[in-house]
Amino acid sequence: MKIKILLFLSLISFCFLYSCNSNETEDKKKWAYPPAVVWEDTHYYVQDMSKCINKNDIENKIGEITKVIDGSKFPEENGEANTFDVGCAVYKIKDIDTTDSIAVEYNDKYYLCEAKEE
Repeated sequence: MKIKILLFLSLISFCFLYSCNSNETEDKKKWAYPPAVVWEDTHYYVQDMSKCINKNDIENKIGEITKVIDGSKFPEENGEANTFDVGCAVYKIKDIDTTDSIAVEYNDKYYLCEAKEE
C-alpha cells in the first residue's frame, strides 16, 4: 500500500514539475526577440523598456505602427513591430537623425528605439 501511495505522489509531483517547465518554455518562446520596430528599411531595438524619453525631446510625428506580430518573431516589414500596438505613433527625436534613433509612443510614454547595425 505504501508503495502505491509513493508512486501516486511521485506521479503527481512529476506532472506538476512538467507543467511548470512547459509554461516557462512557452514564455521564452513568446519573447524570443527583444522589442523591435522596422522603419524605413531599418531595424530599431528598444534597449530598455524602463527608460523613456522626455516629451520635450520629441520633435514631430513621422508615422505609425501598422502591424504587430508576436514576440516569438522578428519584424521584417516597414511599420511592423513585435511589441507596442497598431496605431502607436513613431516620432523623430530632437537633434538625432532618424537613421540612428526614433521614438515610439505607447501608453503615454515615449520609448527610445535605436538602429541596429546590420
